[in-house]
Amino acid sequence: MEIDKSSSVKNTEVGDDSKIYRYAALTGSRLGRKTVVGDWSRVTNSDLADYVRVDRASLIYHSTVSRYTYFGQNAMVFHAQIGQFCSISWGVTIGPSEHDYTKLSSHDFTYNNQSELRPRNDDPSSERFLLPVVIGHDVWIGANATILRGVSVGNGAVIGANALVSKDVPPYAIVVGSPAKVLKYRFSPEWIKQITEMEWWNWPAEKIRAKFELFNQKLSDETLDEFKK
Repeated sequence: MEIDKSSSVKNTEVGDDSKIYRYAALTGSRLGRKTVVGDWSRVTNSDLADYVRVDRASLIYHSTVSRYTYFGQNAMVFHAQIGQFCSISWGVTIGPSEHDYTKLSSHDFTYNNQSELRPRNDDPSSERFLLPVVIGHDVWIGANATILRGVSVGNGAVIGANALVSKDVPPYAIVVGSPAKVLKYRFSPEWIKQITEMEWWNWPAEKIRAKFELFNQKLSDETLDEFKK
């Protein structure tokens, strides 16, 4: 493993050949093999599987991230369960807490005592983090997209850049806009059914390497048949 001397690693298990870059801070977490945490990033109470990459100035908080998923810089992730082979661009926010506009004030002094207005014996509401985000496998999330807490994103979905996702996203749907709406689907219903049954994201690395050339080809009935062999 390679841990920069300026970083802080506390109560964290770091897997073989992992790299932690300058001024990163890791607390109460677990990193798998060959996982990368970039400059100034924070990982708190989270589980990052093998080959996960977290680019600089990102925050992963109380989340689980499965193998081969990567994040661009300035990603913010809260209370999320993220599948394998996800591509998450820069500036993405997943599962942020929300202000309660039904009260007299929407200010955070009702749950944050930095302002010293909340009574010391008053426990802040935990409702802000009760609803996790669940993201499937092979999901692509474009730059500066926001996915609100409680949302589920299906396998193979594509979230367009700058989208605001406030509702569940079906598998292999492409959603865009604010609020995000389904633009189209990546593949036909029959292909989606076959891919879902194939579950290629669970294949061992050796099988993926063996079929690498197929992954580089445009999907067709023929390539699907080859994948299933």
